[in-house]
Amino acid sequence: MQTLTEHRNLKPISLKNYKTTLNKLSREVQGEGFNGIEFLKQREKNIINFLNKLSVSSKKQYLSAILVALSPTKKNTPVKGYEDLYKKYLNMLKRENQNYKNNIKNNTMSAHDEKNWTSMSELKNIVKQLLKQIKFNKIKFNDNGDNINNKTFQLIQKYLIGELYTSIPPARLDYADMKKINKNDFQKLSSEEKQNNKYLINQSARKKMIYYGENSRKIKMPNPVMIPVPTRLNSLLNYWFKINNTNNLLVNYRREKLNKNQLSKIITEIFKNTNKNISANIIRKIYLSEKNGDALEDMKAQAKAMNHSVTMANETYVKVEEEE
Repeated sequence: MQTLTEHRNLKPISLKNYKTTLNKLSREVQGEGFNGIEFLKQREKNIINFLNKLSVSSKKQYLSAILVALSPTKKNTPVKGYEDLYKKYLNMLKRENQNYKNNIKNNTMSAHDEKNWTSMSELKNIVKQLLKQIKFNKIKFNDNGDNINNKTFQLIQKYLIGELYTSIPPARLDYADMKKINKNDFQKLSSEEKQNNKYLINQSARKKMIYYGENSRKIKMPNPVMIPVPTRLNSLLNYWFKINNTNNLLVNYRREKLNKNQLSKIITEIFKNTNKNISANIIRKIYLSEKNGDALEDMKAQAKAMNHSVTMANETYVKVEEEE
C-alpha cells in the first residue's frame, strides 16, 4: 500500500476504499487482513469463487481494488510476475462491465453525468468527515443542545442532509418542503393535509418515519409512502429537533423554510471535495446504478422508497460508465 500511496494519484477517500475492500477480501479468503499481493495469486481459485457469489456492482468493486493492488505504480503496469494474473482479473472486470450494461438495457450516462460520477461509498465517507468536524467542536448528540451558534447549527444541518441522501434511498429535493411533526399532531391532521404534504413524523425517541402523501408529488401515488428512519439517523434527528425549534425539517440562516434551490446548493457544497458537481439527481442515479446488480424485487423496493416507478428508475436514473 505504501507504493500505491507514493505513485498513484489517488484521492485519500479512494485509497481508503481500496484498502477496506482488500482487507475484506483477504479476511474472506485467508482469514486475516491484507498484508501483500501474494494471496491474490496463491488463493486465486478461492477469490474467484467468492467473487462469483457477489452482485455485479460488488464484484466490480472488488475487481477494481485487486487491479490497483496488482498495478500500484501505474495503471496497466502490473508488478513483475503478476502480468498474467492482472490480465485475467482485468478481463473479468471488462466482462462485468459488459454485464452491467446489459443488465440496464444499454443505458449510458450523459457527458455531464460521466464527468460528475462517483460512488455512494465516497459520498458516505464525505458525510463521515462532517461528523468528525462536529465531534471536533465537542458537540454531543445526547446533550441538551444549548448554546449552539449559527455556524455550528448549519454544520449539523449539512451532516443531516448528507445522511438523508446517503443512509436511506435518496429523494429528490423533497426535504425542502418537508415538515416535522409528532405522532399525535399528525393523527389530528385532515385527510387532505396528509395527502398533499410531506412529513418527518416523530413517533418516539426511538422511532421516526418519513411520510409522502399521495398528492405531495407531481405524479400522484396510489398510496402514501412511509420510510422508516434507521437508528443512526434517528439519533441525529432527536438532537436536531432540540436545536431546530421550527416546524420545518430544514431551514436557512434566518431559520426560515429552506427552498429547493437552497437545498440543491447545500448538497453541492457538502460534496465539493469530490471535485465534482454533485446534485440530488446524480446521487439518485449513482444509488440506483449500484443497486441494479441485485434482484428486481430490491429495485422495486428502492423505487417505492424513492417515490417513483421501476420504469422511471430504469429509464432515467440507472446509468453505467462507458469502458475506456
